[in-house]
Amino acid sequence: MAAALAFLTGCATMANNNQQVSIDSKPDHADVMIGKMTGVTPMAAGVPGGWGIPRYITISKDGWQGQTMAVARGFRTSDLILDILPGLLLGPFPLLIDLMTGDFYYVSNTSYYARLLPAK
Repeated sequence: MAAALAFLTGCATMANNNQQVSIDSKPDHADVMIGKMTGVTPMAAGVPGGWGIPRYITISKDGWQGQTMAVARGFRTSDLILDILPGLLLGPFPLLIDLMTGDFYYVSNTSYYARLLPAK
């Protein structure tokens, strides 16, 4: 049983913690919305991994045209392989857990910048 638990620590779920994302704009002090979080540029935010990664960052400021950017996601192919190999001993559990949580995904770009244009 102890050996089986040791293999479970290899799944992506264990490696997928919040990631720091920095967001800046020109002009400064623009409003930011990333997922359910809000703030003002320049800012840093801890965003979750997996299926919880926000899809978009919206930056806006009165008198300026707002901008929406997609959050870049990456896929951990190595974690998929590490889930499959222990699966020979443990069955499909590590793979199923990571598929349910989406923890193969991570934020691949952690720095975002928007140059806002004056509103017309």
